[in-house]
Amino acid sequence: GKIMTVTPAGGADRPSTAPPTLTGVTLAGEANPADGATETYTATPSGTANDVTYVLESSDGSDVVNGMDVTFNGDGARTLTVTASSVSASTSKTGTMNATVPA
Repeated sequence: GKIMTVTPAGGADRPSTAPPTLTGVTLAGEANPADGATETYTATPSGTANDVTYVLESSDGSDVVNGMDVTFNGDGARTLTVTASSVSASTSKTGTMNATVPA
């Protein structure tokens, strides 16, 4: 008989059967923000998972974090930590960067 291959629109010719992966995450953004400034940070995941979500935190409790935006309150150094999570890859990874608000 005749063999017919049906590929969904936008689908790959041979869909991968490997489970999605999340192997790491990097955080990028302003390393020397001004006191009172709000900066937006960017998380970049490594791996094949496409359901990655992020939670950003600052080691300085007076900073205000809203999504991937940080409003810096007070001078000094702090560590920003992003936690990337993927349900499909059943894992989470963290990435960090340092930010220092000049006095």
